[in-house]
Amino acid sequence: MAMLQTTTKIAGEPKGSPAGKAAPAEKLPGPAEKLPAAAGKTSPEAIRAGLHLTGNQGAQLDRIVLAGRKVMFSEKSHKMFLEQLDGPGTIAQKLGQGVAGLMGLLWQESRQSLPPQLLIPAGMVLVAVAADFLRKGGMDVTDQDVAGGIEALVTALLQAGGVDPDKMAEIGARGGKSDGTMPAPKTGEAAEGEA
Repeated sequence: MAMLQTTTKIAGEPKGSPAGKAAPAEKLPGPAEKLPAAAGKTSPEAIRAGLHLTGNQGAQLDRIVLAGRKVMFSEKSHKMFLEQLDGPGTIAQKLGQGVAGLMGLLWQESRQSLPPQLLIPAGMVLVAVAADFLRKGGMDVTDQDVAGGIEALVTALLQAGGVDPDKMAEIGARGGKSDGTMPAPKTGEAAEGEA
């Protein structure tokens, strides 16, 4: 530790906190409330950890996300990714619509062999990946931007799949109560055990 302190005194402040230790509050880059957005509940890892996956879905999701990262950061498409960020709309809209386009490309390239039930979860993680990239580049991307990006992604994917997002929002607003058009969701111990 003495070597680190000596190096710190000579070279200035370290770029990050030592492994396993939090940085003192006065040494955080920017306002303290912005730090959790960069590494908190909207990080790719946190989004991934919050998904309820069964069987081999985790491995499948990881493969889709890896393929998405490769396309997102490839020399050919990275320029398009950055150009989209300069376009009109909020950062949330750009994140969500950009990742929706990426998911469409992955779907086509896979000859529609990707598990459809993983398109939205993989897209959610990729929205967080894109936001994380922007944060590391110095852009201010909030948790609300990521949430808005996920909402824009889901809306775009539902529309592409022929599902009316307004109808889905209406079902959600009813709290899952059935109006006769679809069965009510399972509740109680049976529903919890399936998750």
